[in-house]
Amino acid sequence: MSPARRSNKNKGGGLINTLINKLPIELHVPGYQYCGPGTNFKKRLTRGDKGINLLDSACRDHDIAYERSNSITDCNKADHILEQRAWDRFKSKDSSLKEKAVAWGVTTAMKTKRKIGGGCGYKAAIKAAKNVIKKNIGEKNLLKLSKKCVAVARKTFKTKKTKAPRIITVPKKGGVLPPIPIFAGLSALGAL
Repeated sequence: MSPARRSNKNKGGGLINTLINKLPIELHVPGYQYCGPGTNFKKRLTRGDKGINLLDSACRDHDIAYERSNSITDCNKADHILEQRAWDRFKSKDSSLKEKAVAWGVTTAMKTKRKIGGGCGYKAAIKAAKNVIKKNIGEKNLLKLSKKCVAVARKTFKTKKTKAPRIITVPKKGGVLPPIPIFAGLSALGAL
C-alpha cells in the first residue's frame, strides 16, 4: 500500500468503508474505470478518464464526493445517490444487458453497504452504551439496563433495525457450573 494512500483522511468511516480503504489493489468491474472499490482516484483523474458509460461516470461522481467529504453523513448521501443513479441505469431502456447487470450489482452493493454498516459509527455506539452503563452502575435489573443501551445505540445508528446483542453472562466464581451456559449456547448454535 502506498504511503499517499494511508495519509488520505477523506475516506469513509464504518466497517465496510474501513475494509474498502485497506484494499491494496483496485477491484473494478472488468472494462470499467471507476466502478468498483479501491479506485486510485487521483491517478485516474490526472490521466483524464471520464468513465465508459453513464454508470461509470456516476461511480466517478461518487468517488469525487468521497474525496471531498470528511463526514460519514456526506459519504452515506453519496452512497444513496449512487444507488439511485445505478437503479435509474438499470431501469433505462438505452442501457445494454451488461450495464444493467452491473447497475443492479452496484445498487445492491450500495444498499447493503448502507444497511449493514457502511459509515455507521460502531465505536460511537459502543461508547454511548458504555456511558449508559457507567451512569446506571447500581442498576439491578439487567434487562432494563440492556434496553437503555440498545436505545442509545439506536439513536447513534439512527435506525430501528438494531437488535439487542446476544451475550451469555458467565459467573465469576464457582467450579464446573459456570461454563455450562456457554456449552448450552454453543450446542444451540450447532443446531442452526
